[in-house]
Amino acid sequence: MPKTSNGTDATYVRIAPTTSASGQPEKPIEQPQQPAGNATASPTNDKLEVNGTAANPTVYKIGDSNYFKIRDVAALLNKSEKQFAVGYDGTKNAVTATTGQGYDKQTGDLAGAATGGNQSADPSNDAIYVDGQKIEAEVYKINGSNYFKLRDLGKALNFYVGWSAERGMYIETDKPYSE
Repeated sequence: MPKTSNGTDATYVRIAPTTSASGQPEKPIEQPQQPAGNATASPTNDKLEVNGTAANPTVYKIGDSNYFKIRDVAALLNKSEKQFAVGYDGTKNAVTATTGQGYDKQTGDLAGAATGGNQSADPSNDAIYVDGQKIEAEVYKINGSNYFKLRDLGKALNFYVGWSAERGMYIETDKPYSE
């Protein structure tokens, strides 16, 4: 059985199959669900580049994955072709991302390496909407902020996420997301 980043069994939702142009059923898409329980978030100083420029967001490692504040990613991508605004819809208890809109950096954005040692990471109860469409992503609440896997954000917002031994993690906004 597949595992989440904190080692618990992953839960998937099967989306009803559609038919292809040839009339054959397409393979169902599996989407990650929220993690089942609390995890430990460890500060990390793993490198990140955005379009070849070093970046310094707050990053936590949970299991084998790095988690980023959505506001840090919005600040890093501001003024690029993949920029997006971040908001909160209290009526839906939802974080919102609107592509194509600029982001106004907030106090606490891009604060650098996490401090204070390991933190408790709780599954977030907030829904996530991108351009009005609810998305599924593995999201943790750490110190009151929502932290996302970078690849989940790349997929939802269509920016390329890569990794190499030389560069570490990197984002390229001139390329679409790819698995």
